[in-house]
Amino acid sequence: MNGIWTVETGSRLHFGPLAISAEAGRYFGGLGLMINHPQLCVTACAAVEDCFFVPPHLLERVQQIVQSIRTKTASSPCCELRVESQVPAHAGFGSGTQLALAIARAFSQLRGDGPLTARELAGQTGRGARSAIGIGGFETGGLLVDAGRKHPERPGLILQRVSFPEDWPIVLLRPAKSLGLSGEAETQAFKTMDGMPAGMTDRLCRLLLLEILPGVLERDHGAFSSGLYEYGRLVGEFFAPYQGGTWVHPVMQTVADQLPGQGFPGFAQSSWGPTLAVFCEEPAAVRRLQSWAEQRGLLCEVTTARNRGADVCGS
Repeated sequence: MNGIWTVETGSRLHFGPLAISAEAGRYFGGLGLMINHPQLCVTACAAVEDCFFVPPHLLERVQQIVQSIRTKTASSPCCELRVESQVPAHAGFGSGTQLALAIARAFSQLRGDGPLTARELAGQTGRGARSAIGIGGFETGGLLVDAGRKHPERPGLILQRVSFPEDWPIVLLRPAKSLGLSGEAETQAFKTMDGMPAGMTDRLCRLLLLEILPGVLERDHGAFSSGLYEYGRLVGEFFAPYQGGTWVHPVMQTVADQLPGQGFPGFAQSSWGPTLAVFCEEPAAVRRLQSWAEQRGLLCEVTTARNRGADVCGS
């Protein structure tokens, strides 16, 4: 189709899986939330030849995504592709999946395809090997429960999606210079780690079903906060041998130890970190946390839940 297509999406927070190397049943799964910022924006239009206007560190990844799309679709035109805004990589925001799905969606618009699901877009780009949270989030936004994978060749099943209170501010904290585990190092970690004990999976499921989700649905910030903290702590303890501690960065370990005493009990690490997402209840708490974090040299960004999928528009 002619014209310029713009695809805009947010970031994905992932608070940890429900099962690793399970002896029976589904595996991986987990809990996650889409947020409005950091924000990704991609624009694309047909061109005589490919021309990618992207940050240098993203060029190879963008080329790989485009090649994958062309391998798995009948006809994808040459295009001018721009990454107008980006999500920090390897910081716990699910940047790779959001970038891949946004580009795949832009290409589907250029081809004039009918509506494609996020799972179909993920199939074109090879996403969803472990988590379906970013895929489901791209499509619907919200707080998402991934029931895990039953078949190795298929992404996990989004079991539940609920809207998250948009008036509960979320403060994202991370060190100025630190990256979470990614790429081959992440793959090797999953290959070598022991299975998650069934008792831990049971405990995580109980926290999810009896504390976290009811807390959100009943707008009980205290119940949600305590449930999320315990969920994140248990997951962090399981991954501690592979990420260097319950929280992935020594600075964030200190931050996590101090946050409850500062009046912020509701937080969790996203994915391999190093980002901690802290859930506040009102603006005054946000300002106090910002001041506290900035005194410690942390990067600090305030955002809100994103309860809608990617925005797509043509001009």
